[in-house]
Amino acid sequence: MTSWPKRLLRFFLLCLLLGGAAGWWVYQDYRAFLAEPLPLPDEGLYYQVERGASINTIARDWRQLGLVRQPLYLIAYARLNKLAPRIKAGEYHLLTGMTVTAIMDDIIAGRTVQYTLTIPEGWTYRQMLQAIWQHPQIVNTLTEQDDAAIMAALGAPDQHPEGLFFPDTYHFPRATTDLDFLRRAYQTMQDKL
Repeated sequence: MTSWPKRLLRFFLLCLLLGGAAGWWVYQDYRAFLAEPLPLPDEGLYYQVERGASINTIARDWRQLGLVRQPLYLIAYARLNKLAPRIKAGEYHLLTGMTVTAIMDDIIAGRTVQYTLTIPEGWTYRQMLQAIWQHPQIVNTLTEQDDAAIMAALGAPDQHPEGLFFPDTYHFPRATTDLDFLRRAYQTMQDKL
């Protein structure tokens, strides 16, 4: 019969061995999680990171979408690399073959999906407004405003709007407001003058 201290030592060594094996397995699983492409559809997936979203929110969403089986790994990756406070809101296109690290790089860099709208040279102010208001990714906030109110909102009261907006192809993220779009086109024209 073995003595009590020897049994305790064996038990302690067994626990240490099992704990080490479990730790090694978790580490290997975590590394595989970071290296494997996410299970995305062939056409990819559009994912919206809301303003103020935390890494916990993203991990929960990705779990519900079936993109990650271990949301804690995503949370650990973001926290270990101090990415959580640098998350940028916007719409992201997750492409087939992308890994967690590649997607998080895009989210941290703010590489959002950009939509386009071309304002051709020669268009009237009204034609430009109609194109802006019909674009599905632009939020309309000025449809009830008259021209004077719109120009006042742009900081140019008492100016007639015709010819004050630069014709160009503009790139912008989803949910850009019509006021933000107009402000940009107006400011571009002011910069060119």
